[in-house]
Amino acid sequence: FAPPGVKKSTVLFTSTLLERFDEDEVVAIFAHELAHLEQHNPAYLKKLRWIGWLLIIATVTITPLVKTVAPGLEFVVSFWPFVILAYMAIRGSHRQKHETESDLRSAALTGQPQVMVRALVKLHEMMKLPRRLDPSAEVHASHPSLARRMQAIRAASGAVADTLQEAVTFRHESTVVTLHADRVVWAEGDVAAYTLAYAALDELRLVADQPGTMRLVASDPAGRKWSMPLASDDVARAHAALNVVDARLRPAPAGASKWEVVGRLVAMVCLVAPMITMHLAC
Repeated sequence: FAPPGVKKSTVLFTSTLLERFDEDEVVAIFAHELAHLEQHNPAYLKKLRWIGWLLIIATVTITPLVKTVAPGLEFVVSFWPFVILAYMAIRGSHRQKHETESDLRSAALTGQPQVMVRALVKLHEMMKLPRRLDPSAEVHASHPSLARRMQAIRAASGAVADTLQEAVTFRHESTVVTLHADRVVWAEGDVAAYTLAYAALDELRLVADQPGTMRLVASDPAGRKWSMPLASDDVARAHAALNVVDARLRPAPAGASKWEVVGRLVAMVCLVAPMITMHLAC
């Protein structure tokens, strides 16, 4: 954790991480946190402080000001919470970009991009975090998925992505899925067969279906989705194959659909509506 400050910034490590990670991995994570401190430099923090003070002053004065200057426009005050929420949304919209930039900055500072990759893998395993995320969740998460963070580091360093040396096939009833070096072929018996380039997929991952069972899932930016249960004996093989394939998927998942955006706006309105109602009642 790297709390920035105008006069002094700090990087905090837990003893658990220091005990379990190699020295070069600790250095790589330290460099990542330093990159965050570069992003949140004193000038940037001072700007945020001024914006914060202005928002506080505006929140305190907007009601009496409108009542004094334009009493007929008091209803405008009810929209002020949306201004605050919009500002918070804009502030948070660059979090994933900053994480990727910090990963790449760490790789540049240490000169060892693979060490940063190794540290991220260890960190996710230690924290029980998944390597791959549902795209609809990933586009709104604070951090990109581990798979895409590794992809970005390797792409920036010029590392050649690994490829499957031979095709890997999985079967369930009439469905046959074959992972090739650059594509997946998803055949649903005699009904249909889809050849999907990895670069055109938003996700190709394993999902816990029920306790003890896993499902192989693929989807593309158009919203099409394919799913197949996996035999327990195939899970380890699938994980190993997907660890190689990850580097060839789309660099970032597609954005939220218009209905997801509408849903979030409705949720936001439901959150703010009680505050507006209380304000009008007063």
